[in-house]
Amino acid sequence: MRRHTPILWFVCAVLMFSVALLTGCNGNDDRGRRDTEFAYVTDYDGGKVLRVGLQSHNVVNTIRIGTGSEPISLATNSDHSRVYVANWGAHTVSVINTANHAVIDTFNVGSNPHDIALSPDETFLYVANYADATVSIIDLTTRAITTLNLTGRPTAVKVHPSGNYAIICTQNSNTLTRLNCTTNTLGTVYPLGSAPIDIAFNSSGTRGYVPYYNAGTLAVIDTASYTPLTTIPVGINPFGIAITPDNNQVYVSNMGSGTVSVIATASNSVVNTLNIGTSPSGIDMTPNSQRACVICQGDNTIVSIDTFTNTIVDRHFQIGSRPRDIVIVPR
Repeated sequence: MRRHTPILWFVCAVLMFSVALLTGCNGNDDRGRRDTEFAYVTDYDGGKVLRVGLQSHNVVNTIRIGTGSEPISLATNSDHSRVYVANWGAHTVSVINTANHAVIDTFNVGSNPHDIALSPDETFLYVANYADATVSIIDLTTRAITTLNLTGRPTAVKVHPSGNYAIICTQNSNTLTRLNCTTNTLGTVYPLGSAPIDIAFNSSGTRGYVPYYNAGTLAVIDTASYTPLTTIPVGINPFGIAITPDNNQVYVSNMGSGTVSVIATASNSVVNTLNIGTSPSGIDMTPNSQRACVICQGDNTIVSIDTFTNTIVDRHFQIGSRPRDIVIVPR
């Protein structure tokens, strides 16, 4: 029998180890998988925005905003060439070029910006400034900024699918305020329930879904009159919200109970409650809508939910320090 020399055994071991590293042959190691989707995540305590590969779980790029900037909310344009960041602590909005992952512009806005949204033609940026109860309207062409006073402290601003107007949620005054996207002026103020913290619309714009943060319910809103049709009990302190493109399911992150409620829109009832982690906040859908990705800021994780089975299918560990919001873009 021919005997292998120690040198030959060593060479074979090195080759096998190298192949394992290159192919990720270990079933528990996905570092060799190619990322097809990326998430931009606000690293609130770290003063950064992180670009995370959703398949590899790796932080691919770190975009530094600044110490104490406290990035809290994100928005992206239709071709995903820009990501806009509301910085709670710095009272600014940063603009990130997704081609080179660099901050290319910064705007000074009101005190403690909490949410941002683009106008339908993407020429204006609407910024909800919580502490001074205002909305800043940034002209992205001229860089001019207009400030409008609200009746309460805003937590969210979302553009209606028609593109004609946006709705601003003012949590402490229990109201929604209409913003005309053509004239950039404020309109009707609608009274609502206890601490409306966010709003999401179905694709036709006939329904709005509003988490009542203090009441632990989700209001289903008729957008013709902005009156509640029904309220659905969810978890403690509902915060983030996302709707599947087919409008069949609504996902609500319940910050106080560490859960996500899944609501069937046909019956306006909770069909599943998932124990997701500590203090879930932002939610976004993958481009193919097969997963809802939820930030758990207390655990520094992203948790992925299969939208067909409504089960947890993936968990990304140690994503920054107190992540808050997430937007997902294709490669």
